[in-house]
Amino acid sequence: MALCLPAGAVQASTAELQGTWALEMHIVSAASVPVIGDVRSTTVTYSLMETVSGEDGWTQHYSVCDVVLTGQTRLMRSSLSQAFIDALPERSVHPVLNDGAYQVDLGEVSLGFDPGLSAGHTPQQASDPAVLDHEGDGAPGFTVKVDVWLMPTVAIYLTQANHTFLEGELVSPDRVVGRPMVSRLEQHVIGASHSAFGRSPIVRPLNDEGSFQLVRVPTGTRCEDIQGLLADGDP
Repeated sequence: MALCLPAGAVQASTAELQGTWALEMHIVSAASVPVIGDVRSTTVTYSLMETVSGEDGWTQHYSVCDVVLTGQTRLMRSSLSQAFIDALPERSVHPVLNDGAYQVDLGEVSLGFDPGLSAGHTPQQASDPAVLDHEGDGAPGFTVKVDVWLMPTVAIYLTQANHTFLEGELVSPDRVVGRPMVSRLEQHVIGASHSAFGRSPIVRPLNDEGSFQLVRVPTGTRCEDIQGLLADGDP
């Protein structure tokens, strides 16, 4: 995707990214869910990025602070636990800022399984030796809690592989806006506390509907602070 440079956009190099930034990323997807039907949802991820210079060039150390599942139907609400967030590893990525155009590869992310043991595939069965207990909750893969109208809360156990790129523009010295581009999204249900949710829906990213903003924040900003600091601008 190529974004047009907005009027007044800042012409800058990667060095201008040095410092601490808060990332708000909205990834939109659609899935066909048993019982409920076709469901569109938005995964909102809040992260901190620290941009530093080193032997490998400019690096952003990237840590996820929160993941919120939104945009679902009134009949169904999904959520992730704090244990899920805490188990996400910190990562290092290499941004490029060239004449105001920002690009970064956030890398391949494997959830609920060890890619070194999976021979390149995303496990589809809980018995697959590559499957891990992501949160340490005693269940295979990672757990999504689903509240469905007139039903008890359902726990769904999944594996997922995803790969996302950010492409955007520096619209001021302290703000980048753009879209996340999901090049891979593979997800499998490997178990559920209710048999009606034990099948894997086909999930597809809706890249044209996603968005992100990257906002410079003070050094020492903590995860619990970033949503307030991001509130001044919409992604």
